Amino acid sequence: MWDEEADPLVASLLDRGDVPEVNRLLWDWNRNDQPLPAGLPADLRDFMERARRLPSWADRAKLETAATFTKARGLYLNLLNGVGGGMLSTAIPKEARAVYYSKGGADMEDRVAKTSIFGFAVGDLDAYRPQGSCVVEAVKTRLVHAAVRHLLQQSPHWAATSRSARRTCWSPGTRCRRSPCASCWSGGCRSPTRSRRRTCTCGR
Repeated sequence: MWDEEADPLVASLLDRGDVPEVNRLLWDWNRNDQPLPAGLPADLRDFMERARRLPSWADRAKLETAATFTKARGLYLNLLNGVGGGMLSTAIPKEARAVYYSKGGADMEDRVAKTSIFGFAVGDLDAYRPQGSCVVEAVKTRLVHAAVRHLLQQSPHWAATSRSARRTCWSPGTRCRRSPCASCWSGGCRSPTRSRRRTCTCGR
């Protein structure tokens, strides 16, 4: 999926060479109630101030109930997350390639450790309270995913595996074309058939 707000912002930060300084400034930003550090680029600060606000429909009572449920059934939730969010991601071709060719993605121990930071923040009893960190980790994760989407398209490994995945998609009585390449793939075929073959719409 694409993030219409974060993607162009992070691409601009990368192109301007601002990322090392941004990483340094955000290193100690880890609590929901912390103000954003001084010195952040203005466009990034504006985005983060918006992104860190809970939506108007957020129900704090339900968030508290969810935290209590996690305390009682956290073992089962972690098991389901490990299978559904971890192992299953290696079975989805484009997602598996996206993670593998991201920095550290091929190192499963490192990958799990980084993913767990967000997972533990979500499940923490203080997740959305001022002293919690879930809001912070959500904003940071959103920025990191935008960076991955921007950088993957420049990776020769990604380009090579995307080209090798070219195929044509057929559904009964209809020929549809979808793109598996990094620059123009739009989400894959929605054909109900099991044998789904795709080809890139840009001709690659």
